[in-house]
Amino acid sequence: MPLTLSQTVGPTDEPLNLDEVKRHLRVTFTDDDLVIFSMLQTARDHLERVTRRQFLTATWVYALDAFPTSDKAMIRLPRPPLQSVSSIAYQDSANATQVLTLNTDYGVDILSEPGRIYLLPAKSWPSTYDVPNAVVITYIAGWDTPGKVPASLRGLLALFIGHLYENREAVSAEKVLHEIPLGFQMLLASNKIVEVL
Repeated sequence: MPLTLSQTVGPTDEPLNLDEVKRHLRVTFTDDDLVIFSMLQTARDHLERVTRRQFLTATWVYALDAFPTSDKAMIRLPRPPLQSVSSIAYQDSANATQVLTLNTDYGVDILSEPGRIYLLPAKSWPSTYDVPNAVVITYIAGWDTPGKVPASLRGLLALFIGHLYENREAVSAEKVLHEIPLGFQMLLASNKIVEVL
């Protein structure tokens, strides 16, 4: 089923702070602080995309062309962990905007990974107008504090920043560039989410 996914409000913090990253890099001077912080943001953004996770609190909008065809089917939300669902709006069969009501029409499973939206007993998924993105789900995902981000993801982030810091160019005439170590690949593989599409 075609879908649209976009982040509308980004995180206001990073899983690691500048001092933690500098300790990992063994950097004691301040000349590279802006470069290192930029690498932290770049690395976090890249790893969120590759692992298909949201590291820290952000707002996402997930649009579908229609609700599931079975009332037993659940809607899995990308970019776990799921914190909450803000709204589910849809275009009904008359092309009027309607909104489903939490705890009346549907429930939210934040314990599963990825999180899920399910119908409450005796409820049915509504029919929608035949247009793209007829169903729009707004939700909050990510761990709510840096300390709750799993250690393996924080370690993965530190390893990637270290690689970026030591290898600032794609090619070099002066030195031999190295691939990211096997430990990085193992941490990456163990933290990837299977695509929910």
